[in-house]
Amino acid sequence: MDLTSRLLAPCGLALLLAACAEEPPPPPPAPPCAGAGVEQLVGDWVATDGAKVDSTTRLRIVHADQALSLYWVRGAARASLTAPISGAAFATTHQGAAFTGQIHPERCVLVVKDGAEAPVELSPSLKGALLPWAPCTEAATLQLDGDGALVTATAEAPPEGCVADATLYLDDRRVEGALSVEGPSWSMVATVAKAPVHAELHRASRCGEAPPTTLGVACLGHSTPGSVH
Repeated sequence: MDLTSRLLAPCGLALLLAACAEEPPPPPPAPPCAGAGVEQLVGDWVATDGAKVDSTTRLRIVHADQALSLYWVRGAARASLTAPISGAAFATTHQGAAFTGQIHPERCVLVVKDGAEAPVELSPSLKGALLPWAPCTEAATLQLDGDGALVTATAEAPPEGCVADATLYLDDRRVEGALSVEGPSWSMVATVAKAPVHAELHRASRCGEAPPTTLGVACLGHSTPGSVH
């Protein structure tokens, strides 16, 4: 609607009696972190240092069953946690220590405190990003040969009659690769431009028309078992 139509439409018969006052401008959009409800927490958060994004420190928050599911990644460490809903904040424990988060709406950041670690500020800037979140369940090995990276894991084979499936992440980014499975030995090779620091193989099986079933997540440097979401 043009400016003239906007001015005339609300006046109608009032034009016969007096000049019609100009409509007030619409209110500005609310900032993305305005308010104090759970809807401000839900989503993906990532650490930032000014304009630089550090995706190795991140948090995914899901609202389900009257609670919050938290998927915390800090370097090579991962955890799946549950916290009660408490406005735009949460509080639970991780490895016996307090794990808390609070939104600061004036800056639109989520400040997370993980035990004795220094607090970290996270920003909601991962919309649509394809990043791994599931905790590691077994160890993986990495071999480099020229421009190829070979990631291997020894774990359970897919159920009989099902097809093996896997997704490979190198330095927290999904890459295409060729999968090979022989008994409990899983391996996936991909072409890389530089040697990766982190690698993980998300193993799954496809049985008929059913959705893929996660079997495990093999990661470099993994030494303790975890749970798979």
